[in-house]
Amino acid sequence: MPKQAVVNKLRTELFNQVPMSIAVIDCDNRIVIANKEFEKTYGDWKGKMCHEAYKHSAQICAGCKAKKTFESGKVFSSKEQGYNKDGKLNFYLVRYFPLFDDDGRVAFVVEMSADITEQVAIENEYKLIFDNVPCYITVIDRDFRVVKANGFFNDKFSHQGKTYCYEMYKNGNQPCEDCVAREVFKTGRKQRGLQTGIDKDGTESHYMTTVAPLLFDKGQVNLAIEISQDISEMMHLETQLEQAMHEKFEAERLAAVGQTIAGLSHTIKNILMGLEGGMYVVNSGLKRKDDGLVKQGWQMLESDISRISTIVKEFLSFAKGTKPNFTMADPVQIANDVIALFKVVCEQSGIELKGSFPMPVDKAYLDPEGIHTALTNLISNAIDACLVSDNKKLCVTLFCYEEDGAIVFRIKDNGCGMDYDTKQKIFTNFFTTKGSGQGTGLGLLMTRKIVSQHRGKIEVNTTEGEGSEFVIKFLRKQLPKPAE
Repeated sequence: MPKQAVVNKLRTELFNQVPMSIAVIDCDNRIVIANKEFEKTYGDWKGKMCHEAYKHSAQICAGCKAKKTFESGKVFSSKEQGYNKDGKLNFYLVRYFPLFDDDGRVAFVVEMSADITEQVAIENEYKLIFDNVPCYITVIDRDFRVVKANGFFNDKFSHQGKTYCYEMYKNGNQPCEDCVAREVFKTGRKQRGLQTGIDKDGTESHYMTTVAPLLFDKGQVNLAIEISQDISEMMHLETQLEQAMHEKFEAERLAAVGQTIAGLSHTIKNILMGLEGGMYVVNSGLKRKDDGLVKQGWQMLESDISRISTIVKEFLSFAKGTKPNFTMADPVQIANDVIALFKVVCEQSGIELKGSFPMPVDKAYLDPEGIHTALTNLISNAIDACLVSDNKKLCVTLFCYEEDGAIVFRIKDNGCGMDYDTKQKIFTNFFTTKGSGQGTGLGLLMTRKIVSQHRGKIEVNTTEGEGSEFVIKFLRKQLPKPAE
Protein backbone atom coordinates (compact mmCIF):
# COMPACT_ATOMS: atom_id res chain seq x y z
CA MET A 1 0.00 0.00 0.00
CA PRO A 2 1.42 3.44 -0.95
CA LYS A 3 2.58 5.64 1.90
CA GLN A 4 -0.07 8.32 1.27
CA ALA A 5 -2.82 5.73 1.27
CA VAL A 6 -1.58 4.52 4.66
CA VAL A 7 -1.61 8.07 5.98
CA ASN A 8 -5.12 8.69 4.67
CA LYS A 9 -6.39 5.41 6.12
CA LEU A 10 -4.77 6.16 9.45
CA ARG A 11 -6.41 9.60 9.56
CA THR A 12 -9.80 8.10 8.74
CA GLU A 13 -9.46 5.37 11.36
CA LEU A 14 -8.22 7.77 14.06
CA PHE A 15 -11.01 10.23 13.30
CA ASN A 16 -13.65 7.58 13.89
CA GLN A 17 -11.95 5.58 16.65
CA VAL A 18 -10.91 8.41 18.98
CA PRO A 19 -13.22 8.35 22.08
CA MET A 20 -14.28 11.96 21.69
CA SER A 21 -16.94 13.77 19.70
CA ILE A 22 -15.32 15.60 16.76
CA ALA A 23 -17.09 17.95 14.40
CA VAL A 24 -15.66 20.22 11.73
CA ILE A 25 -17.67 23.39 11.03
CA ASP A 26 -17.43 26.11 8.41
CA CYS A 27 -17.67 29.84 8.97
CA ASP A 28 -21.48 29.63 8.99
CA ASN A 29 -21.31 27.16 11.91
CA ARG A 30 -22.56 24.40 9.67
CA ILE A 31 -21.18 20.95 10.37
CA VAL A 32 -19.10 19.74 7.44
CA ILE A 33 -18.09 16.41 8.86
CA ALA A 34 -18.30 14.61 12.19
CA ASN A 35 -16.96 11.35 13.53
CA LYS A 36 -18.89 8.29 14.68
CA GLU A 37 -18.62 9.23 18.39
CA PHE A 38 -20.30 12.58 17.64
CA GLU A 39 -23.11 10.87 15.73
CA LYS A 40 -23.49 8.30 18.52
CA THR A 41 -23.92 11.07 21.09
CA TYR A 42 -25.77 13.80 19.22
CA GLY A 43 -27.47 11.90 16.39
CA ASP A 44 -27.66 12.71 12.69
CA TRP A 45 -25.64 15.87 12.04
CA LYS A 46 -25.94 16.21 8.29
CA GLY A 47 -27.18 19.65 7.22
CA LYS A 48 -27.23 20.96 10.81
CA MET A 49 -25.59 23.91 12.48
CA CYS A 50 -23.40 23.05 15.45
CA HIS A 51 -25.78 24.79 17.90
CA GLU A 52 -28.65 22.78 16.45
CA ALA A 53 -26.79 19.51 16.95
CA TYR A 54 -25.29 20.32 20.35
CA LYS A 55 -28.08 22.34 21.99
CA HIS A 56 -31.21 21.78 19.93
CA SER A 57 -31.30 25.54 19.47
CA ALA A 58 -31.93 27.66 16.37
CA GLN A 59 -29.87 30.53 17.80
CA ILE A 60 -26.12 30.80 17.68
CA CYS A 61 -24.60 30.58 21.14
CA ALA A 62 -23.80 33.80 22.96
CA GLY A 63 -20.04 34.25 23.14
CA CYS A 64 -19.49 31.52 20.57
CA LYS A 65 -15.90 30.31 20.88
CA ALA A 66 -15.91 28.88 17.34
CA LYS A 67 -16.60 32.34 16.00
CA LYS A 68 -13.67 33.71 18.01
CA THR A 69 -11.43 31.00 16.59
CA PHE A 70 -12.47 31.96 13.05
CA GLU A 71 -11.74 35.62 13.84
CA SER A 72 -8.42 35.20 15.66
CA GLY A 73 -7.05 31.88 14.49
CA LYS A 74 -6.43 30.99 18.17
CA VAL A 75 -7.33 27.92 20.17
CA PHE A 76 -10.11 28.24 22.76
CA SER A 77 -11.76 26.01 25.32
CA SER A 78 -15.10 26.15 27.06
CA LYS A 79 -17.37 24.16 29.32
CA GLU A 80 -20.81 23.77 27.74
CA GLN A 81 -24.13 22.12 28.35
CA GLY A 82 -26.53 20.80 25.72
CA TYR A 83 -28.71 17.83 24.88
CA ASN A 84 -27.84 14.44 23.48
CA LYS A 85 -29.83 12.70 20.78
CA ASP A 86 -32.28 11.38 23.41
CA GLY A 87 -33.00 14.90 24.64
CA LYS A 88 -31.16 14.39 27.93
CA LEU A 89 -29.10 17.22 29.37
CA ASN A 90 -25.40 16.64 29.08
CA PHE A 91 -22.23 18.58 29.86
CA TYR A 92 -19.12 18.60 27.75
CA LEU A 93 -15.73 20.22 27.59
CA VAL A 94 -14.93 21.61 24.10
CA ARG A 95 -11.63 22.58 22.54
CA TYR A 96 -11.76 24.70 19.37
CA PHE A 97 -8.78 24.86 17.02
CA PRO A 98 -8.45 26.28 13.50
CA LEU A 99 -7.74 24.58 10.18
CA PHE A 100 -5.98 26.99 7.82
CA ASP A 101 -6.18 27.04 3.99
CA ASP A 102 -3.23 27.60 1.69
CA ASP A 103 -3.63 31.36 2.08
CA GLY A 104 -3.32 31.18 5.85
CA ARG A 105 -6.95 31.93 6.48
CA VAL A 106 -9.11 29.90 8.87
CA ALA A 107 -11.17 27.70 6.58
CA PHE A 108 -12.69 25.45 9.21
CA VAL A 109 -12.80 25.01 12.98
CA VAL A 110 -12.47 21.62 14.61
CA GLU A 111 -14.58 21.13 17.76
CA MET A 112 -13.35 18.29 19.96
CA SER A 113 -15.67 17.63 22.91
CA ALA A 114 -15.43 15.25 25.87
CA ASP A 115 -18.57 14.28 27.76
CA ILE A 116 -18.23 15.32 31.42
CA THR A 117 -21.85 14.78 32.46
CA GLU A 118 -20.89 12.18 35.07
CA GLN A 119 -18.13 14.37 36.51
CA VAL A 120 -20.48 17.36 36.68
CA ALA A 121 -23.08 15.24 38.49
CA ILE A 122 -20.45 14.22 41.03
CA GLU A 123 -19.28 17.82 41.38
CA ASN A 124 -22.85 19.03 41.88
CA GLU A 125 -23.51 16.32 44.42
CA TYR A 126 -20.28 17.18 46.24
CA LYS A 127 -21.16 20.90 46.14
CA LEU A 128 -24.65 20.17 47.44
CA ILE A 129 -23.25 18.17 50.33
CA PHE A 130 -20.39 20.61 50.91
CA ASP A 131 -22.69 23.63 51.10
CA ASN A 132 -25.54 22.06 53.03
CA VAL A 133 -23.80 19.76 55.51
CA PRO A 134 -24.70 21.16 58.98
CA CYS A 135 -21.17 22.10 60.00
CA TYR A 136 -18.68 24.79 59.07
CA ILE A 137 -16.14 23.67 56.47
CA THR A 138 -13.17 25.65 55.25
CA VAL A 139 -10.06 24.77 53.26
CA ILE A 140 -7.02 26.81 54.30
CA ASP A 141 -3.43 27.10 53.13
CA ARG A 142 -0.26 27.27 55.20
CA ASP A 143 -0.73 31.01 55.77
CA PHE A 144 -4.26 30.34 57.13
CA ARG A 145 -5.91 31.88 54.07
CA VAL A 146 -9.37 30.51 53.43
CA VAL A 147 -9.21 28.96 49.98
CA LYS A 148 -12.76 27.58 50.01
CA ALA A 149 -15.70 27.67 52.42
CA ASN A 150 -19.09 26.02 52.39
CA GLY A 151 -22.46 27.76 52.50
CA PHE A 152 -23.05 26.89 56.16
CA PHE A 153 -19.85 28.72 57.09
CA ASN A 154 -20.64 31.69 54.86
CA ASP A 155 -24.09 32.03 56.42
CA LYS A 156 -22.66 32.06 59.94
CA PHE A 157 -19.40 33.99 59.78
CA SER A 158 -18.48 37.29 58.18
CA HIS A 159 -16.10 36.94 55.24
CA GLN A 160 -16.54 40.18 53.32
CA GLY A 161 -13.17 41.84 52.93
CA LYS A 162 -11.51 39.12 55.00
CA THR A 163 -8.91 36.59 53.93
CA TYR A 164 -7.73 34.57 56.92
CA CYS A 165 -9.57 32.01 59.00
CA TYR A 166 -8.86 33.82 62.29
CA GLU A 167 -10.42 36.97 60.77
CA MET A 168 -13.56 35.14 59.73
CA TYR A 169 -13.98 32.83 62.72
CA LYS A 170 -12.86 35.14 65.50
CA ASN A 171 -12.70 38.66 64.05
CA GLY A 172 -9.00 38.59 65.02
CA ASN A 173 -5.95 40.14 63.43
CA GLN A 174 -3.43 37.37 64.06
CA PRO A 175 -3.34 33.56 64.22
CA CYS A 176 -4.88 32.04 67.36
CA GLU A 177 -2.59 30.99 70.18
CA ASP A 178 -4.35 27.64 70.44
CA CYS A 179 -4.52 27.20 66.66
CA VAL A 180 -5.41 23.62 65.80
CA ALA A 181 -4.49 23.99 62.12
CA ARG A 182 -0.92 25.05 62.99
CA GLU A 183 -0.29 21.60 64.50
CA VAL A 184 -1.69 19.91 61.39
CA PHE A 185 0.67 21.83 59.10
CA LYS A 186 3.51 21.06 61.50
CA THR A 187 2.90 17.35 62.14
CA GLY A 188 0.79 16.22 59.19
CA ARG A 189 -1.65 14.55 61.58
CA LYS A 190 -5.30 15.22 62.29
CA GLN A 191 -5.96 17.49 65.28
CA ARG A 192 -9.06 18.39 67.29
CA GLY A 193 -9.91 21.22 69.67
CA LEU A 194 -12.65 23.31 71.25
CA GLN A 195 -12.80 26.87 69.91
CA THR A 196 -14.77 30.04 70.60
CA GLY A 197 -15.49 32.53 67.83
CA ILE A 198 -17.64 35.52 66.91
CA ASP A 199 -20.33 35.14 64.25
CA LYS A 200 -21.38 37.87 61.80
CA ASP A 201 -23.99 39.14 64.30
CA GLY A 202 -21.32 39.61 66.96
CA THR A 203 -22.60 36.67 69.02
CA GLU A 204 -20.15 34.37 70.75
CA SER A 205 -20.13 30.93 69.16
CA HIS A 206 -18.63 27.68 70.48
CA TYR A 207 -17.59 24.90 68.15
CA MET A 208 -15.53 21.71 68.11
CA THR A 209 -13.01 21.84 65.27
CA THR A 210 -11.36 18.91 63.54
CA VAL A 211 -8.53 19.76 61.15
CA ALA A 212 -7.01 17.23 58.76
CA PRO A 213 -4.33 17.46 56.06
CA LEU A 214 -5.82 17.76 52.58
CA LEU A 215 -2.92 18.23 50.16
CA PHE A 216 0.70 17.13 50.52
CA ASP A 217 3.52 18.45 48.36
CA LYS A 218 7.12 17.36 48.76
CA GLY A 219 6.49 15.98 52.21
CA GLN A 220 4.67 18.99 53.66
CA VAL A 221 1.01 19.84 54.10
CA ASN A 222 -0.01 22.68 51.80
CA LEU A 223 -3.77 22.60 52.38
CA ALA A 224 -5.85 21.55 55.36
CA ILE A 225 -9.58 21.13 55.81
CA GLU A 226 -11.31 22.46 58.92
CA ILE A 227 -14.63 20.92 59.91
CA SER A 228 -16.32 22.62 62.86
CA GLN A 229 -19.46 21.47 64.67
CA ASP A 230 -21.40 24.18 66.49
CA ILE A 231 -21.89 23.18 70.14
CA SER A 232 -23.10 26.57 71.42
CA GLU A 233 -26.56 25.26 72.24
CA MET A 234 -25.13 22.19 73.95
CA MET A 235 -22.81 24.33 76.08
CA HIS A 236 -25.72 26.62 76.92
CA LEU A 237 -27.72 23.58 78.00
CA GLU A 238 -24.76 22.32 80.03
CA THR A 239 -24.57 25.68 81.79
CA GLN A 240 -28.31 25.56 82.50
CA LEU A 241 -27.96 21.96 83.72
CA GLU A 242 -25.08 22.88 86.02
CA GLN A 243 -27.11 25.77 87.39
CA ALA A 244 -30.14 23.52 87.86
CA MET A 245 -27.98 20.87 89.54
CA HIS A 246 -26.50 23.51 91.82
CA GLU A 247 -29.96 24.81 92.70
CA LYS A 248 -31.16 21.23 93.27
CA PHE A 249 -28.16 20.52 95.48
CA GLU A 250 -28.79 23.68 97.49
CA ALA A 251 -32.47 22.80 97.84
CA GLU A 252 -31.62 19.26 98.94
CA ARG A 253 -28.98 20.56 101.33
CA LEU A 254 -31.44 22.99 102.92
CA ALA A 255 -34.06 20.25 103.06
CA ALA A 256 -31.56 17.91 104.72
CA VAL A 257 -30.59 20.62 107.20
CA GLY A 258 -34.26 21.24 107.97
CA GLN A 259 -34.93 17.53 108.31
CA THR A 260 -31.89 17.08 110.55
CA ILE A 261 -32.86 19.99 112.77
CA ALA A 262 -36.43 18.76 113.00
CA GLY A 263 -35.35 15.24 113.88
CA LEU A 264 -32.73 16.40 116.35
CA SER A 265 -35.19 18.82 117.96
CA HIS A 266 -37.74 16.04 118.36
CA THR A 267 -35.12 13.77 119.93
CA ILE A 268 -33.87 16.50 122.29
CA LYS A 269 -37.48 17.28 123.28
CA ASN A 270 -38.04 13.63 124.25
CA ILE A 271 -34.82 13.56 126.27
CA LEU A 272 -35.70 16.81 128.02
CA MET A 273 -39.06 15.36 128.95
CA GLY A 274 -37.24 12.35 130.39
CA LEU A 275 -34.84 14.60 132.29
CA GLU A 276 -37.72 16.64 133.67
CA GLY A 277 -39.42 13.42 134.72
CA GLY A 278 -36.27 12.16 136.43
CA MET A 279 -35.74 15.48 138.18
CA TYR A 280 -39.35 15.41 139.39
CA VAL A 281 -38.93 11.91 140.80
CA VAL A 282 -35.63 12.87 142.51
CA ASN A 283 -37.16 16.03 143.99
CA SER A 284 -40.21 14.08 145.11
CA GLY A 285 -37.96 11.51 146.80
CA LEU A 286 -35.93 14.22 148.52
CA LYS A 287 -39.04 15.94 149.81
CA ARG A 288 -40.45 12.67 151.09
CA LYS A 289 -37.04 11.45 152.24
CA ASP A 290 -37.68 8.33 150.17
CA ASP A 291 -34.30 6.87 149.15
CA GLY A 292 -35.96 4.39 146.79
CA LEU A 293 -37.72 7.15 144.91
CA VAL A 294 -34.49 9.19 144.73
CA LYS A 295 -32.64 6.16 143.38
CA GLN A 296 -35.37 5.59 140.77
CA GLY A 297 -35.23 9.23 139.66
CA TRP A 298 -31.43 9.17 139.56
CA GLN A 299 -31.48 6.09 137.35
CA MET A 300 -33.85 7.92 135.01
CA LEU A 301 -31.44 10.87 134.87
CA GLU A 302 -28.44 8.58 134.26
CA SER A 303 -30.31 6.84 131.44
CA ASP A 304 -31.19 10.12 129.72
CA ILE A 305 -27.69 11.56 130.19
CA SER A 306 -26.27 8.36 128.69
CA ARG A 307 -28.68 8.73 125.81
CA ILE A 308 -27.55 12.34 125.25
CA SER A 309 -23.94 11.13 125.15
CA THR A 310 -24.80 8.38 122.67
CA ILE A 311 -26.75 10.69 120.38
CA VAL A 312 -24.03 13.36 120.37
CA LYS A 313 -21.30 10.81 119.62
CA GLU A 314 -23.30 9.12 116.85
CA PHE A 315 -24.36 12.41 115.33
CA LEU A 316 -20.78 13.74 115.30
CA SER A 317 -19.53 10.45 113.88
CA PHE A 318 -22.12 10.55 111.10
CA ALA A 319 -21.72 14.27 110.36
CA LYS A 320 -17.91 14.44 110.43
CA GLY A 321 -17.29 10.91 109.34
CA THR A 322 -14.60 8.60 110.62
CA LYS A 323 -11.80 7.98 108.18
CA PRO A 324 -11.87 4.26 107.36
CA ASN A 325 -8.76 2.31 108.28
CA PHE A 326 -8.41 -0.21 105.46
CA THR A 327 -6.31 -3.31 106.01
CA MET A 328 -6.31 -6.96 104.97
CA ALA A 329 -9.03 -8.51 107.09
CA ASP A 330 -10.89 -11.80 107.37
CA PRO A 331 -14.63 -11.21 106.71
CA VAL A 332 -15.64 -14.40 108.56
CA GLN A 333 -13.63 -13.39 111.64
CA ILE A 334 -15.42 -10.01 111.75
CA ALA A 335 -18.78 -11.79 111.51
CA ASN A 336 -17.77 -14.23 114.29
CA ASP A 337 -16.81 -11.31 116.55
CA VAL A 338 -20.24 -9.74 116.06
CA ILE A 339 -21.96 -13.06 116.84
CA ALA A 340 -19.95 -13.37 120.07
CA LEU A 341 -20.89 -9.80 121.06
CA PHE A 342 -24.63 -10.53 121.04
CA LYS A 343 -24.61 -14.18 122.11
CA VAL A 344 -25.45 -13.60 125.81
CA VAL A 345 -28.11 -10.95 125.05
CA CYS A 346 -29.88 -13.29 122.63
CA GLU A 347 -29.76 -16.21 125.08
CA GLN A 348 -31.33 -14.04 127.77
CA SER A 349 -34.04 -12.86 125.33
CA GLY A 350 -34.89 -16.32 124.04
CA ILE A 351 -33.62 -15.56 120.53
CA GLU A 352 -31.48 -18.04 118.62
CA LEU A 353 -28.44 -16.29 117.12
CA LYS A 354 -26.63 -18.27 114.43
CA GLY A 355 -23.64 -17.73 112.23
CA SER A 356 -23.60 -19.43 108.82
CA PHE A 357 -20.16 -19.55 107.20
CA PRO A 358 -20.22 -22.56 104.83
CA MET A 359 -16.83 -21.88 103.24
CA PRO A 360 -13.74 -19.88 104.19
CA VAL A 361 -13.64 -16.42 102.62
CA ASP A 362 -10.28 -15.04 101.53
CA LYS A 363 -9.06 -11.92 103.25
CA ALA A 364 -9.98 -8.61 101.66
CA TYR A 365 -8.94 -4.98 101.94
CA LEU A 366 -11.59 -3.75 104.42
CA ASP A 367 -12.08 -1.42 107.36
CA PRO A 368 -12.65 -4.03 110.11
CA GLU A 369 -14.01 -1.52 112.64
CA GLY A 370 -16.40 -0.06 110.08
CA ILE A 371 -17.69 -3.48 108.97
CA HIS A 372 -18.04 -4.48 112.63
CA THR A 373 -20.10 -1.34 113.30
CA ALA A 374 -22.33 -1.93 110.26
CA LEU A 375 -23.01 -5.57 111.20
CA THR A 376 -23.56 -4.61 114.84
CA ASN A 377 -26.20 -2.07 113.84
CA LEU A 378 -28.00 -4.62 111.66
CA ILE A 379 -27.85 -7.45 114.23
CA SER A 380 -29.06 -5.07 116.94
CA ASN A 381 -32.00 -4.02 114.76
CA ALA A 382 -32.82 -7.68 113.97
CA ILE A 383 -32.85 -8.54 117.67
CA ASP A 384 -35.11 -5.54 118.43
CA ALA A 385 -37.47 -6.65 115.64
CA CYS A 386 -37.67 -10.13 117.18
CA LEU A 387 -38.38 -8.73 120.65
CA VAL A 388 -41.58 -7.03 119.43
CA SER A 389 -42.68 -9.98 117.28
CA ASP A 390 -45.38 -12.51 118.11
CA ASN A 391 -43.60 -15.19 116.13
CA LYS A 392 -42.40 -18.33 117.84
CA LYS A 393 -38.86 -19.72 117.68
CA LEU A 394 -37.31 -16.32 117.03
CA CYS A 395 -34.06 -16.49 115.14
CA VAL A 396 -31.39 -14.11 113.80
CA THR A 397 -28.83 -15.50 111.33
CA LEU A 398 -25.67 -13.83 110.04
CA PHE A 399 -24.38 -15.31 106.79
CA CYS A 400 -20.94 -14.62 105.30
CA TYR A 401 -19.79 -16.09 101.98
CA GLU A 402 -18.35 -15.22 98.58
CA GLU A 403 -20.44 -15.29 95.40
CA ASP A 404 -19.55 -14.20 91.84
CA GLY A 405 -16.51 -12.26 92.99
CA ALA A 406 -18.40 -10.48 95.78
CA ILE A 407 -18.11 -10.76 99.57
CA VAL A 408 -21.66 -11.08 100.92
CA PHE A 409 -23.00 -10.43 104.44
CA ARG A 410 -26.65 -11.38 105.02
CA ILE A 411 -28.54 -10.64 108.22
CA LYS A 412 -31.86 -12.45 108.34
CA ASP A 413 -34.49 -12.44 111.10
CA ASN A 414 -38.03 -13.72 111.54
CA GLY A 415 -39.12 -10.72 113.61
CA CYS A 416 -41.91 -8.22 113.01
CA GLY A 417 -40.79 -7.16 109.52
CA MET A 418 -41.72 -3.82 107.96
CA ASP A 419 -44.50 -2.46 105.81
CA TYR A 420 -43.81 -0.61 102.53
CA ASP A 421 -43.85 2.91 104.00
CA THR A 422 -41.46 1.96 106.79
CA LYS A 423 -39.08 0.30 104.36
CA GLN A 424 -38.94 3.50 102.30
CA LYS A 425 -37.91 5.55 105.36
CA ILE A 426 -35.34 3.35 107.08
CA PHE A 427 -32.36 5.24 105.61
CA THR A 428 -33.82 8.64 106.54
CA ASN A 429 -32.19 10.89 109.17
CA PHE A 430 -33.42 10.18 112.71
CA PHE A 431 -36.07 7.73 111.53
CA THR A 432 -36.46 4.84 113.97
CA THR A 433 -39.03 2.10 114.45
CA LYS A 434 -38.04 1.68 118.07
CA GLY A 435 -40.00 3.18 120.90
CA SER A 436 -39.40 6.62 122.34
CA GLY A 437 -36.02 6.81 123.99
CA GLN A 438 -34.81 3.56 122.37
CA GLY A 439 -33.20 4.55 119.06
CA THR A 440 -31.34 7.50 117.55
CA GLY A 441 -32.34 6.91 113.92
CA LEU A 442 -28.69 7.13 112.84
CA GLY A 443 -27.70 3.44 112.89
CA LEU A 444 -28.79 2.53 109.36
CA LEU A 445 -27.50 5.84 108.00
CA MET A 446 -24.07 5.03 109.43
CA THR A 447 -24.31 1.49 108.06
CA ARG A 448 -25.09 2.73 104.55
CA LYS A 449 -22.23 5.25 104.78
CA ILE A 450 -19.78 2.50 105.77
CA VAL A 451 -20.97 0.31 102.89
CA SER A 452 -20.56 3.27 100.50
CA GLN A 453 -17.00 3.85 101.74
CA HIS A 454 -16.26 0.28 100.64
CA ARG A 455 -17.91 0.94 97.24
CA GLY A 456 -20.50 -1.70 98.04
CA LYS A 457 -24.27 -1.78 98.11
CA ILE A 458 -26.91 -2.65 100.70
CA GLU A 459 -30.36 -4.05 99.93
CA VAL A 460 -33.32 -4.92 102.15
CA ASN A 461 -36.11 -7.45 101.67
CA THR A 462 -38.90 -7.48 104.22
CA THR A 463 -42.43 -8.73 104.80
CA GLU A 464 -44.55 -7.33 107.56
CA GLY A 465 -45.13 -9.96 110.26
CA GLU A 466 -42.58 -12.41 108.77
CA GLY A 467 -39.19 -10.78 109.11
CA SER A 468 -36.47 -8.89 107.27
CA GLU A 469 -33.23 -9.58 105.43
CA PHE A 470 -30.44 -7.08 104.85
CA VAL A 471 -27.82 -7.97 102.20
CA ILE A 472 -24.44 -6.22 101.93
CA LYS A 473 -22.28 -6.92 98.87
CA PHE A 474 -18.68 -5.87 98.25
CA LEU A 475 -17.28 -6.66 94.79
CA ARG A 476 -13.60 -7.46 95.30
CA LYS A 477 -12.57 -5.63 92.13
CA GLN A 478 -14.32 -2.47 93.35
CA LEU A 479 -12.93 -2.45 96.88
CA PRO A 480 -10.44 0.37 97.56
CA LYS A 481 -6.86 -0.63 96.78
CA PRO A 482 -4.01 -0.29 99.31
CA ALA A 483 -2.53 2.61 97.29
CA GLU A 484 -5.76 4.56 97.65
